[in-house]
Amino acid sequence: MSIELRAAINTYLPLVLDSAQLTQWQNSEWGQLAAAAPTSPVLLENCRFVTHSQQCATVAATESQTIFVPLVGPKFNGHDFIAEAVQLGATGYLFDPKYHHPDHIATSSLIRVPVVDTLKAYQALAAAHRRHTLTNTQLIAISGSCGKTTLRSYLQQILAHYGVVTSTRANENNEIGVCHTLLRATHSTDFVVCEMGMRHRHDLIDLTTIARPDVCLLSGVSKSHLSCVNSLDDIYTGKLELFKQAPQAIWLAPSADSRLLAQLYAHSANSANEVRAGCFSDYQETVAV
Repeated sequence: MSIELRAAINTYLPLVLDSAQLTQWQNSEWGQLAAAAPTSPVLLENCRFVTHSQQCATVAATESQTIFVPLVGPKFNGHDFIAEAVQLGATGYLFDPKYHHPDHIATSSLIRVPVVDTLKAYQALAAAHRRHTLTNTQLIAISGSCGKTTLRSYLQQILAHYGVVTSTRANENNEIGVCHTLLRATHSTDFVVCEMGMRHRHDLIDLTTIARPDVCLLSGVSKSHLSCVNSLDDIYTGKLELFKQAPQAIWLAPSADSRLLAQLYAHSANSANEVRAGCFSDYQETVAV
């Protein structure tokens, strides 16, 4: 199911953007320009996205469309590197009009897409890629206060015997890293093994909304997040939000934490999903809730 680059952003921004901010953007001059039909359509599946300008040279050598996404943080602004990205081979870029005007780069052949927020646009692209390109890909989401990377490595090695696997690299498990993982996968990817971290309540709802997992694995809950949330109960509640977006099978593994199980069952009381708990080799409890 192919989708055009700009259409992908416009279609899936409502998944990741506050409604008031979205309305303001859609009514703005730049928002209306972004919604206009492109003169030269570019299919999402033909694009490779990079968030570091120096990656453009390597990617551009093998990909037909290399799109630079200038992310913005407290101590950096990727818009400062747009010219470098273009010089190194980027064929296009997203930009936030607050930080850049396309006239600053005098190359008419470039793909230039104005967006309300480059991170939100990147997340919208990842959501679109999951729904339009990775239609036959099984996505396994992993979270937990500890053991995520071990569990991810374990699954990656097992699933490699059954198909092509794309897996989280290093500690890329936040709102940027999950998008990195999804957008590295292709239509030939059979499995995506995706770590999902939690720093604040509702982080996992946001990440699973983008990634739309088929299976969720929770390795356990501990006090490791107390610097970001108020109490251990908040950690339990936040981690259980991992399960809200999985469409069918939900597995809880490998922890048999009785407190976690009790909260999971209460949390999922109105769900049609199957919840399993225990070790991989011998699930200790199975309940349809």
